[in-house]
Amino acid sequence: MNCIFCGKVVESPSKEHIVPESLGNDYYILEQGFICGKCNNSFSDFEDKALSKTMLGFERVRLGIITKKGNAAQSQSRNIKVVGDKKFRQNIITVYGLEEKDIEDLGDGSFTIKVLDFDKSDMATSKLLLKIGLESLFQSQRPIYKNNNFQELREHLNKVNNNNWPILTTSNKSPALNGFKSSPRFIDKKRLKDIRCKILFKEIDEETLLLNFRYSVLSYVVNLKSRSIDWCIPFFKVDNLANLYPEHLKKKLKLS
Repeated sequence: MNCIFCGKVVESPSKEHIVPESLGNDYYILEQGFICGKCNNSFSDFEDKALSKTMLGFERVRLGIITKKGNAAQSQSRNIKVVGDKKFRQNIITVYGLEEKDIEDLGDGSFTIKVLDFDKSDMATSKLLLKIGLESLFQSQRPIYKNNNFQELREHLNKVNNNNWPILTTSNKSPALNGFKSSPRFIDKKRLKDIRCKILFKEIDEETLLLNFRYSVLSYVVNLKSRSIDWCIPFFKVDNLANLYPEHLKKKLKLS
């Protein structure tokens, strides 16, 4: 068999967790033979960064996920570090490095902590989403996988072209997400739901096949076909929580 990412014969096959095991996924996987060991190993760098320096990492901590080594998960964004509960209880975390500027007192005995979506890790997260998207379509939506050209995606993940690939954060209740369908099916869909995860997609046109990855309260959208950004406009029209990364791309859409 040939690797679905680099196209080369798979000589050192390995199982691949479509959704990272570090997010609690033990079931939704590609069996050996579809991804080569070289690609699998190269993906670990951006996966680690996407799970340790983003809100995705913070949410993983809040949900009490156990690491591969059996420890409580932890994540860090700039000066703020969070560590999960040693007994892996949800909603119990320890926060280190807080500064006054990070805290907003709500006046009722509670407060909020301001954390960046990404700590120089937006492109690592984008790559993780592209990987999840291609693997999920291959596993669960084979006709759609075969009927679309993902060459630009493959070149990006294989560092042939490493230019920025846009990623949108949005509300998981955004009206712009209407019409998205689940990529995983049947038992896979149910098991992902058990870990608060959804993988959805929507075909728009020849250049736009959108992936919506949801993990608990977080929602990310990326175009699997190209680096175009016009598809983002409908989100900004109906969702005031939508944000585009890298942020300099907003200027192209004339967004403040």
